[in-house]
Formats: sequence, C-alpha cells, structure tokens
Amino acid sequence: MGNLLEELEQLKRERNEEEPFPSLPELEKWSDAVEPLLSFDRAYQREFSNAVRSAVTTHRLSFVAGSFSNMNQAIGVVSRAIKALELQQGAHQVPNVGLEHLLHPVIVEKCLELYLRGHLREAVLNSVVAVFDLIRERTGSEADGDRLIGSTMSIESPKLVLSEIDSESGRNDQKGFMQIFKGAYQGIRNPKSHTLAHDLDELKAGQYLVFASLLARRIEQASIL
Repeated sequence: MGNLLEELEQLKRERNEEEPFPSLPELEKWSDAVEPLLSFDRAYQREFSNAVRSAVTTHRLSFVAGSFSNMNQAIGVVSRAIKALELQQGAHQVPNVGLEHLLHPVIVEKCLELYLRGHLREAVLNSVVAVFDLIRERTGSEADGDRLIGSTMSIESPKLVLSEIDSESGRNDQKGFMQIFKGAYQGIRNPKSHTLAHDLDELKAGQYLVFASLLARRIEQASIL
C-alpha cells in the first residue's frame, strides 16, 4: 500500500484550465499508468476511466474546452485518491476526538486542524466551502451558491446525479438534496462568512462537520453526466 501511494504521488498532475496535457498520446500514456493503481477503490477507478474516455472523445470531436474539463476531472480524481490513501495509511495522523471516523477525507483535510485548534467558525465555514469546491472539481463548473446547485443537480439536465432520477423516489432524493445543498450555502456558509460572531461550541461545530461530510460523500458518490 505504501508503494501504491508513492507511485500515485509521482503521477500526480496539477489542474490546468488552458492545456492539462499537450497531446492525446501523453494523456493516454498517463492514464495507462494511473488507472491500474486506482483498483484499490473501484469508484475512483470508474470515475477516472470515464473522465479520460470523455476527454479523448471530446478532443477528437474538436470540443477542446470540454476535453480539457474532462482531463482536469481525471486529475482531480487522482488527487482525491491520494488523499484517501494518506488517511488509510495514517500519513496524516488524525487525532482521536470522537468524530474523526465520521468525517469525509476532504473535511479532515480542510477543517479538522482548525477545529482542534479551537477555530470553530473557520472550521465550519471551510466545511461548506470544501463541499462546493468538490462540486466544482467534479463538474468543471465555475458557478457558486444557488447557481452552482441549479446548474449541476437540476432534474432536467443534471451534471451530478445523486439518485436514479428515472424513478419518483430517485427524483425526490435529487430534489431534496438540491434544497439541502442550497440551504447549507445560505444558512451556514453565508452567515459564517459575513461576521466573526458565532454561537458555536465544540459539540455544535463537530455536528456541522459531520453534516458537511455527508454532503461531500453524496457528491463523491454521485454519477457524472
């Protein structure tokens, strides 16, 4: 497992909106090296494979912007897989504070240290920001707030599918979580970003982090269209 993390770190690339890869052969060579290493988590491997396949297809159709977006999505999958491996192997030591096993890796990375240092407002604010960053990473959207959720999760033309939206139950799940994501932005992110005053204690802040972890998990497990 240690060698796996090292190999993935060596293959890690930085997102680049202009030209993530100079040519398709370089993308395909990189993909051939990365994809087998992601077999430790089939969800990451499947998302990576789909992103690369879409990048190749859109590039051959001369849809360069779409191809670059898919390339960056593949790069993002590798970054998230590395974070997950680091947590599994204890590369980032997570102190035992009673809730760490409930936290999504993104929330651990962006918020747990702030929480442990007593910066409760910043930890809670960052948790929602991290969730919306994850949505943008997975979809390639640059929107924020209501516009981001509406453009990525709408029943009519979703980019992120949280449920099987061809069933009434799935549509209800999709619609319900659309409102939850919008509510998190309006009810948590906005108030915490507009004032330093807060009513948080360790228990309440910890509950916010667990809630944000649920949202991050739903985004990570969602299908991309």
